[in-house]
Amino acid sequence: ILTFDKVNSNQDIFVYSFKAAYDAGMLKNVFFKLSQNATTLKTWASAAATACGISQAEVLSSMQMLWVIGIPTASSVDSIKTYRNNGINVVAVEGSWTSPLTEAQEDVIINTFMPYCRENNIDFWPTVIGPRWAGQLDDDETTWLYYLEYLGVDGLMTDRPEEFGAFMHYY
Repeated sequence: ILTFDKVNSNQDIFVYSFKAAYDAGMLKNVFFKLSQNATTLKTWASAAATACGISQAEVLSSMQMLWVIGIPTASSVDSIKTYRNNGINVVAVEGSWTSPLTEAQEDVIINTFMPYCRENNIDFWPTVIGPRWAGQLDDDETTWLYYLEYLGVDGLMTDRPEEFGAFMHYY
C-alpha cells in the first residue's frame, strides 16, 4: 500500500501521481491523501482522465481518497456525502488536531461520525504521531487505547510502527 501524501498541493502533481499509479496498474494499492473540495477534485480528475485516456468517472471511482480533516464534526458527514454524490471514492479519513478533544467532540465522533463511516465502509485513522497532531497526546500505548477502544477508530497513523505492531499483536 502506498499513500501519496503530497498530491494535495496542485493539479499537476495530482495528475502526474495518478498517471504513474494508473500506468503501473497500482490504483488498488494507492491512497491519494487529499483535502480539496469536490469541485476542485472533479477538475483535477478531468485532467488526469485526459492524461490517461480514460473518463473522469473512471478516475474518480478508481482513486482511493484518504480525506484529510481536523476534528470530525457532524458537517464532516455531509462533506463525505458530497464527495460520494460526485462519484469520488472516499475510502478513509485521516484526522489530526492540536487541542485535546472536548466531551462534545468525542460524542460527535462516537455517535455520529464513526457510525456513518462504518455504515459506508469508510475507515477513520487519526494521526497520533505526537502532541502537535494528536490533541496534545503522545504516540504511545495509552493514546492508542484511547483512540481504538474509547473512540472506536479503525486504525492509527503512527511514527512507531514496530511498537504499534507489537501492541496490536496483544490488543
